[in-house]
Amino acid sequence: MRKFLIILLSIILLFSCSDEKKETLDNKPVQTVPVEAESGPRKLLEYKFKPGDEFNYRLTTEMNSTQHVEADTAMNTSMNQWTQYEFKLNVEKVAGDGIADIKVRVNAVRAKADANGQKVEYDSKYLYSTRERQLFMDYESIKNKSYSIKVTKHGQLIDITGVKPIINEMLVIQNSKESMSKEQLEAFEQEFILSGIAPLTEQLFRKTSEQVVGINSKWEQRYPSVLAGFQIENIATFRLKEYYKEGNDTLALCDAFLSITWQGENQVNQEGVNYNFSDPDISGSGQFRFNVDKGVVEFSETNVKMEIEMTAEGLDKDNNPIKVYKKDFVNNKSKLELI
Repeated sequence: MRKFLIILLSIILLFSCSDEKKETLDNKPVQTVPVEAESGPRKLLEYKFKPGDEFNYRLTTEMNSTQHVEADTAMNTSMNQWTQYEFKLNVEKVAGDGIADIKVRVNAVRAKADANGQKVEYDSKYLYSTRERQLFMDYESIKNKSYSIKVTKHGQLIDITGVKPIINEMLVIQNSKESMSKEQLEAFEQEFILSGIAPLTEQLFRKTSEQVVGINSKWEQRYPSVLAGFQIENIATFRLKEYYKEGNDTLALCDAFLSITWQGENQVNQEGVNYNFSDPDISGSGQFRFNVDKGVVEFSETNVKMEIEMTAEGLDKDNNPIKVYKKDFVNNKSKLELI
């Protein structure tokens, strides 16, 4: 289930801005799609970072998942996980091409989870025991910690540095710092950046078109992922719905839609077991509000759903026939607020 959720998170990040392992941070350009119905004023949606700027964001995510398994008996499991982060962003410098060096600090983390009726809660303002810190390691290691990022004026995260204090805290909690070699530490840090802190940080930005856009203008971002042997191309399409005034500022309201194309075999044989997968079913929708004059995202919310079914038939190690059916469903909602 953890692998399944990591894949879903990768897709959500694309949409709100495998288990395929990332080699680098995403640097693919955003494509603007011409449309005949484009009308009204045309403006450039870009971040207007200035040294000394400070932004405070609240990021709230909620994941609901269910799994139905039929083997010797039928079993249903469900999980709800709610997490809220508070970030402070300080712009330290901005290059001539608009790339900004930003210090990111995680000021607070709160979380609630309910797995089949077993509930846990976390709040970073409290002190926890050694056992509890291990249970909440992902949160304990980043609370009140800072790291550095580079972001383009179109919201593309291109570099992350300064995560060693977070890594050290994780190793202290795990009591494993002394047992890792220099090479292992470097590999662990890189994996943490690509699979942990980058997906979280990417949710603070929205990738915008590099061209001027008017009403009904569309732009899209494509990103690969892997699910159950399927090579998936996720297509996030954004459409400028309207420009409107709020006080002295012009805001752009943009809709978002997620669709996929995929390649792969529905049937796979591995070690004598035949696996039959349903076609991957992934979809999403959302909206974000961009302040054109201030050059910043003020609000965003997304809703992504994923469903897949699988049957497995074969023989166990004693040559007894086995048959398993499994259905997974995940619904993930996220909301970003400038506070």
